[in-house]
Amino acid sequence: MMQNSVLPDVFTHNHLINGLCRIGLTEKADWLIREMIELGPSPNRVTYNTLIKGYCRINNIDKALYLFSTMENVGIQPNRVTCNTLVHALCNKGLLKEANKLLEEILNDDDDDENLPDLVTSTILMDGYFKNGSISQGLSLWDEMLQKGTKVDVVAYNVLIYGFCMSQEINLAYGCACEMLRKLVI
Repeated sequence: MMQNSVLPDVFTHNHLINGLCRIGLTEKADWLIREMIELGPSPNRVTYNTLIKGYCRINNIDKALYLFSTMENVGIQPNRVTCNTLVHALCNKGLLKEANKLLEEILNDDDDDENLPDLVTSTILMDGYFKNGSISQGLSLWDEMLQKGTKVDVVAYNVLIYGFCMSQEINLAYGCACEMLRKLVI
């Protein structure tokens, strides 16, 4: 396309970056973003989120966090997708304190009520706590979600049920499953 003097738009670039990341060619995707910065079109939030997710997929959290830290330098504000991707990757590596710190940092950067942790972010953190043996922190987060009036869904309930099963609390898991069916089906 470029040899024929046709410059692909940002959407085309984003699809290319996504494809490269999905097949594990994140360095080529990174190169493509650098080329976009130099030649155009300017990368957008989706561009960066796609590459961050690509680096998280291949377990290169340091590179993903570096990209996150450079987003604002190029005038792109991270969003909830950026946050959830990084929190999930940090939790998967057992870095729960870092995930919480990152979440707090992101939320403190913007005082807007819209940036309070949402159901997805809270569920990701709760799952991370349970999978890393921090059952009490996971349950504490569940209670906090309910106190804040977060409308929990079947995924959040399943994470809670999993947490109870991990802590050998089968009766509580069963009770939670019954509560989920009662609240979500009716």
